[in-house]
Amino acid sequence: MKNDASDIIEHTLDFWGKRTGKDLSREDAREMVANVAGFFQVLAEWDRKARMEACYEDGEKIGLDEMTQP
Repeated sequence: MKNDASDIIEHTLDFWGKRTGKDLSREDAREMVANVAGFFQVLAEWDRKARMEACYEDGEKIGLDEMTQP
């Protein structure tokens, strides 16, 4: 049975191999997945910081549960 990471790598290989017409290695796919995950981690961190700054700019301090709500 495959694990989730293996499924993601296989899907990445299939998806980008078809679109680029290139033979990609499992390492290429792993790196693509890691880069996308890292990108979204940066976006989440920027969003968290922006919410914290907005909270303090408004002169109010709210609880963490309220800050994490979209």
